[in-house]
Amino acid sequence: MITKFLKTQGRQIVTEDGQPMLLKGWGIGNWLLQEGYMWQAHGQLFDRPRRIEQTIADLTDSEFAQDFWQAYRDNYFTEADVAYIHQQGYNSLRLPFNASLFLDDAGEVDERNFYLMDQAIAWAKKYDLYVWIDMHGAPGGQTGANIDDSIGDVPNLYLVPEYWHQALQLWQFIARRYADEPAVAGYDLLNEPIRPGNDHLQDFDYLLPKLAQFYNEAIAKVRAVDARHMFSLEGYHWASDPSVFNHRYDDNYVIHFHRYGVLPSQETFAEFLAVSQQYDVPLWLGETGENNDRWFAGMAQLCEANQVSRHFWTYKKMGRQNSAVTVKTPDHWSLILDYLQNGRKPAVGQVKAILAEYLDNIKFENCLQNPDVDHHILLEPPFTYAAVNFSEVAGSYHGATVRNNFVKYHQGTNLDIIVPDLQQPGKSTFDVHLDEYRLRLHETEFVTYRFWNQQPAKQVQLCFDDQLTAANSQVQVLVNDQEIFNGPLVGIDLQLPIAQLTDVKVKVVVLTGVVGLAKINLF
Repeated sequence: MITKFLKTQGRQIVTEDGQPMLLKGWGIGNWLLQEGYMWQAHGQLFDRPRRIEQTIADLTDSEFAQDFWQAYRDNYFTEADVAYIHQQGYNSLRLPFNASLFLDDAGEVDERNFYLMDQAIAWAKKYDLYVWIDMHGAPGGQTGANIDDSIGDVPNLYLVPEYWHQALQLWQFIARRYADEPAVAGYDLLNEPIRPGNDHLQDFDYLLPKLAQFYNEAIAKVRAVDARHMFSLEGYHWASDPSVFNHRYDDNYVIHFHRYGVLPSQETFAEFLAVSQQYDVPLWLGETGENNDRWFAGMAQLCEANQVSRHFWTYKKMGRQNSAVTVKTPDHWSLILDYLQNGRKPAVGQVKAILAEYLDNIKFENCLQNPDVDHHILLEPPFTYAAVNFSEVAGSYHGATVRNNFVKYHQGTNLDIIVPDLQQPGKSTFDVHLDEYRLRLHETEFVTYRFWNQQPAKQVQLCFDDQLTAANSQVQVLVNDQEIFNGPLVGIDLQLPIAQLTDVKVKVVVLTGVVGLAKINLF
């Protein structure tokens, strides 16, 4: 059970007694703020909470809809889910919420739904998980998109004084409620504030000073009732731009950023690492994911190498197996999707039966577990790692010829990166084809891989691409600076025993010939 508060100390998060704590966990999306894609739905009728709620009411009736949402919130995320997250080896979770759940029609704080947050925090405390409380949907919307439940994709939090006031009052209420709760890691004041503009959506970048003002005022409101908890402050443009960090906001905050659809490399973190160093505060990758296992491992290793806390998105969703658990798709769910796409309305009885099955499917005991996903996020053997995700620390790699590649991946390393056909459709929304990249090493060239595993590794397997590997090529393999192999390659796999290590450094040197590396497996 958690008894110690967390705080920042330089660029680390530490416990009260100074023990460093690298936070690792899941974001609990779709529970207290719904997103349509987590129901396999696309299009405006089902993209944000207010529209999802309206659609379900339109397809059924008000009494059914009210009962549905009560059962949904009571069953989507329960103690069994929290126990599972702990069992898998995580130490924290990020709890997104929609402000409208905790405000009445007049915009005043309404305590009736706080039992949901209270329960989640109590369960997390019991299972040694810290909780970041995340205002994912602020009053009026802080982003101007489906993810904040805004109207008309406008971030009215900054434009309508009433919404501004409601958000500040709600944060003060939350801080007062949990001021003495050590299981609360801190307060994530706004998720992904101020989206970028485009040809179809208005540009709201001029509101950036208002975002900084909101951070300052919210911190003041919270500090009036809570002097201990950390703050999380996110950059704008999907939390990908650090421009809002123009001063030090508090003595106890983390800089929070998100990364999707990028190739894992040091330059992916560079902008935010620079700001973290400038202000001497910790860095938190609060959202990343929606990809495949090898990509998860690449991002996780990058976080470990830079001592960046990480929370992947999202813990649970329907039909896809790149989350920790998967909700089974109800029978005849296609009737709902057809209505959303083409307007053909199923019979009310059919809809009610489909949604009743969905309510049963969301329960933890009825979900599919995806332990491979957790193995890759936690770098816990067995897991697979892309060969192109080598360590970028100076001296850990060597390229013999000056070269780059067309996608500027690992620019300046002089290593031969083989880029796949990027015109092929990806396997997930943010798939960057990482599992198709290859690393071609020429004579005298070498790379190093560094793994920080929660469980000891017993074997390492190097998997080569036979089309890129010259016959009779010879390699040397060292683990933690001890040679474990030196000789010619025979076949496309080289499986080697290693001592049971949690800190593993694998160095591959090409002595003669040319070698194409595809992936590394740790067992």
